[in-house]
Amino acid sequence: MIPFSFIFLIGYLYSYQNRVNRHFTVFSQQHVDISLSFKISQLIMIGVLYFIFGALVAIIAPSIGMIVAALGIISFCNALFLKNKILLGVSKANLIITPSIF
Repeated sequence: MIPFSFIFLIGYLYSYQNRVNRHFTVFSQQHVDISLSFKISQLIMIGVLYFIFGALVAIIAPSIGMIVAALGIISFCNALFLKNKILLGVSKANLIITPSIF
């Protein structure tokens, strides 16, 4: 049952992000004058470490290990969603701000 909840949670985060941010203007990366992107390397490392740690803990205590592995998968998916997203930027006369990290 837990793998189905992973799919549900990741799909929920993705659809929630799309619903909340649907009214924002989409900016092309080529037209941005100055921008800061999200630092996703830290999220990817945390996701991988949580997943590996969760897999090791799942050998001893499956319920806790699966929860930690789920945290790793969610962190990794958040990093993939935030790849190439602008955290702060300036495009012509417009200020670009991404409101939150899920």
